[in-house]
Amino acid sequence: MLTISIKLINIRVVEKVGGLLKEKLKDLLVAAAWGIITASIILRSLYVRAGLTWLDYVLIFVVAAFAGSILVDLEKIVYGLVPSFLVSIFIMAFCLTLPVTLGKVGRFAPLEAFYGGVIVMVFRSIFPITIIVIFLGSFLGGFIGEELGLR
Repeated sequence: MLTISIKLINIRVVEKVGGLLKEKLKDLLVAAAWGIITASIILRSLYVRAGLTWLDYVLIFVVAAFAGSILVDLEKIVYGLVPSFLVSIFIMAFCLTLPVTLGKVGRFAPLEAFYGGVIVMVFRSIFPITIIVIFLGSFLGGFIGEELGLR
């Protein structure tokens, strides 16, 4: 009898831990996708016209609202912002420096100046308007997700 109750307790613990891991994995995947999509919107804009337009900000807002509606909880939204920003910044810096790193572009200036320019481009494209749009979109999406009972 004792063995059966211990096995039942173990099964319940495994089910709870498994559900918690699935939930955390889903949140991590949402944050990663959020960062990848945001980076792709910004990179497309930087490659086409060297600046973001109102349409880019609307797309970023919609992506953030969608991610916020999936994450719903305010704590998860805030914790999802950090990996999203880090993934986005890494992807933008990697893609903007890739042609020079592969040697496909001639040397017009010292590489330190080029990499410094890339850091400035990434910083200007993210701060401050994009961050404000992402915050507002994610919190609005979380509010809408909570009102609709998505989680």
